[in-house]
Amino acid sequence: MARGKTISVDLRERAVNAYENGEGTYQEIADRFCIGRTTLCDLVRLSRYANTLDPLNGRRRTDHRIDEIGRGRIEALVLASPDATLAELTDAYNAGTDKPMSTSTLGRAVRALELSRKKSRSGRSSGTRTNSASEGGNSPSGRRR
Repeated sequence: MARGKTISVDLRERAVNAYENGEGTYQEIADRFCIGRTTLCDLVRLSRYANTLDPLNGRRRTDHRIDEIGRGRIEALVLASPDATLAELTDAYNAGTDKPMSTSTLGRAVRALELSRKKSRSGRSSGTRTNSASEGGNSPSGRRR
């Protein structure tokens, strides 16, 4: 079965029933029904604890709490401070609202709005070397004498 494809409810039921009837191990039954062992484990767990084998629809995440006004505020914050980190943008957003949001939610909103942010360097560029007298007697060329 292709990765990421939803398995039909019929196939789910047949695989779980085969396992619960003792027709083989997880691996044997998974091989028989052409599904992954972990998928079968998940289906058995879902059957036992949720009493259903219906596919979960909660996989796609939508941030409904960000309305048009919120999206406008996010856009204004990014345009005003394109060098700001997501944590800084989140703090700025949460300071002016009664509906605070997490950094990950704000990050998803920035990506959904297709806003670009400048990435400032937090340290030296790779390949640069500092040579100073305080580095334990290194010569100016960076090699020990």
